[in-house]
Amino acid sequence: MNLTEWARAQSIHVTTAYRWYREGNLPVPARKAGRLILVSPDAAVAPSPAGRADLYARVSSHDQKADLDRQVARLTTWAADAGGQVTLGERAPFGSLVDVTASGFLDRQSLIRRSGSTRFVLWPRRTASGIDENYTMVLVYTSGGVESPSPGTSPLRRLRLGTTQVSLVPSPEIQQDGQAREAHEAAVATLNAAVAGRVVYAVAPSRPQTGIAFDTRVDPKEGLCASDSRVLAFTSLTLQSSEIVGGELVFCGLSSARTSTVTHELGHTFGLQHSPDERDLMSAVYQPGFSRTAFSASETLTMSLMMERRGGNRFPDNDRDLPATATSTLTIVCR
Repeated sequence: MNLTEWARAQSIHVTTAYRWYREGNLPVPARKAGRLILVSPDAAVAPSPAGRADLYARVSSHDQKADLDRQVARLTTWAADAGGQVTLGERAPFGSLVDVTASGFLDRQSLIRRSGSTRFVLWPRRTASGIDENYTMVLVYTSGGVESPSPGTSPLRRLRLGTTQVSLVPSPEIQQDGQAREAHEAAVATLNAAVAGRVVYAVAPSRPQTGIAFDTRVDPKEGLCASDSRVLAFTSLTLQSSEIVGGELVFCGLSSARTSTVTHELGHTFGLQHSPDERDLMSAVYQPGFSRTAFSASETLTMSLMMERRGGNRFPDNDRDLPATATSTLTIVCR
C-alpha cells in the first residue's frame, strides 16, 4: 500500500506520516517508487486499543542500541482526555525526540527534557467553546506587534517558566484616579480568575526589587499614540528567549485606563496576542458599545494550555528547537 493509505488505516494524519518519512521517523519500512512512497502491507502497525493514542519517540541515547537501527521507538500512551492531556504508559529516555498524535488534537513535536517525564498536553483541533486550529494559530502564534508577520509564524511567548507572581505598578496619575485604579484592580481580578491562581497578579504601589513587574502610565504624546489617533493603548514586553520578564502598558488617554482595555493589555502581558473572534476580550479591534469584561471560555482554556508549553514553541506545537538566550522587546498596539 502507499503511504497515504497506510496513514489512513492507522488513523494518522497524512501530513504527519509524510513528515515522519522525510525525517526518518516512520515506524515501518518504506521505499520510494517513482512519485509514490510504498509501505509493505504486512508492516502496518495495528491500531491502538480503544481509549489509547500513539506516541513515537526517536531515541538518541547510545544505550538504546536495539532502537538505533530505526531511530524510532513506539510507545503506548493513555488517550488524551478532554483537556488534551496524554500520559505515557512507559518512560522514554532523557533527550528522546517525540511525536504525539491523538484524534481530535494537533500533533505535538517535543523531546524528553526531564528524566521520568511522561506527560504531554495537546492543542485541541476543535472545542464547543469555539477553539479551532486557526484560533490557536492567531491568538498564540501570530504576533500583534507593530510589524505583524504572517499568521502562525511567531513563537509562543509566555511568562517566564516558574513565575507565580506578577506586579502591576500604576503611575501616580493612575493611582490617584479612582476609576483608573478600579479598572486596574478589576483587570487583575479577572486575569487571576481566568488562570485559576496558577499565576497571581497584584496591583502594587511601587516596583518590587525582584520578580516580574509591568509599569502602567498614560502618555498621549508617546510616539505610537501621537502618530495614530485610533490607538487606545500599547503593551511593550521585555523578552528573554520568548519568555516574558517584564514591560510596560501605555494608555493614550486616561479614558482608556478606566475601561476593560486594561484587562485586554494585561492579557498581552500573559502572552496572548489578538483573538480572531470579535466577541473575545482579546479581539484585535475595540468596538464601542460592545462590552467585554471577562475572558471567554476559549481564551481561558488557551491560557491554561499555554502554561503547559515553553516559550519559543512553534505552531502547530513544536518545542524541540528553542531559541538561545537573547533579550528583545515586542510592542503590541491596540486600537
